[in-house]
Amino acid sequence: RALATVAVAAVMTGVAVFAGQLAPPNRRAECIGTLGLAGFMGMMLGTTLGDIVFAWMPVQAWQFHLFFSISAVLSLIAAGIAATITCPSTQRPDELLDSSMSLRDFLRLLRNHWPGTVLLTGIVFHMALCLHFTFLERLAEDAGFRAIKVFFFAYGPTAVGLRILCRRWPEQLGLERTIVLGMLLMVIGIVSLVG
Repeated sequence: RALATVAVAAVMTGVAVFAGQLAPPNRRAECIGTLGLAGFMGMMLGTTLGDIVFAWMPVQAWQFHLFFSISAVLSLIAAGIAATITCPSTQRPDELLDSSMSLRDFLRLLRNHWPGTVLLTGIVFHMALCLHFTFLERLAEDAGFRAIKVFFFAYGPTAVGLRILCRRWPEQLGLERTIVLGMLLMVIGIVSLVG
């Protein structure tokens, strides 16, 4: 599980960097957010696939083997597609050769530009994501839902629609206001689940 989490983190970082390099500077946030729509499509289709594989009760070992085999094959296909993508470099070849950074330089950079707010935002955001993987499953079972896709087919299109509607907020409201507004909305959503 740890290796899978590291892999997901690497993929998400790579996707964000790729989107950031392709987008004009004033539309980077919009581009990264729009590219993130693929994740929501994956959530909808992946959970549906999971519901199909695990439709037979009681769940047996062959279903897990099939599910993880399908996931592995789809990951290999995605890796093959990603291997063909080229990202235009904004650096000169001599800059690319001299782009290494010593540990001392890295620590100085980290001290001068400590991403405390980003780190805190990431921690809170991923705590909220735990709702999908722990609380939501138990809530759905208690409510009588046997198919988790019901949630993701509501959640996915809602998230996609909001991303499309709000994609220009960083440009229109400013990055700081957009982050604060997003965090406030997340707090409201989490608190609404408490009752």
